[in-house]
Amino acid sequence: MGSPTEPLSALGRWYLYALHGYLAEVLFTATWDFAAARDWRFQGGSSAWAPFIYGTCGLLLERLYLRLRGRCRLPTRAALYTVCIYLWEFATGALLRHFGACPWDYSHFAYNFMGLVTLEYGAFWFVGSILLETLVIRAILRLRVDGAVKPLRPGAAFVDTVD
Repeated sequence: MGSPTEPLSALGRWYLYALHGYLAEVLFTATWDFAAARDWRFQGGSSAWAPFIYGTCGLLLERLYLRLRGRCRLPTRAALYTVCIYLWEFATGALLRHFGACPWDYSHFAYNFMGLVTLEYGAFWFVGSILLETLVIRAILRLRVDGAVKPLRPGAAFVDTVD
């Protein structure tokens, strides 16, 4: 008989969304720089704030997915996700800017709002939200933790067996 499993905790899911968002941003900025300036070094960038921003937004979009999955089709959900992403990017950017810590500035884009968001990224956010739901959120929600395995005591040696 298999051991009982339980869903990944909210903190575990937040962590995976944070890692995914951070990696996606680094790859996106590297690709953007390559396309714009033919920078063959393919160096992406991000900030220390990115994991908090992406992890929290991932949990919010996960909740939205769970509420909407049986009520509307994927393109409609992706449009709603995109709106949420813009609102989250604007809100976190405004908060960080208040403390002089906002790592992005879209002022050089034609269709920016206060330098915190830009419509030029709309298609990327839309496609990215479809990929987020279909490849990341659905997979993370399927992850299970073996509930029979007991956590190690601090300072205990690693043992790959169950008591």
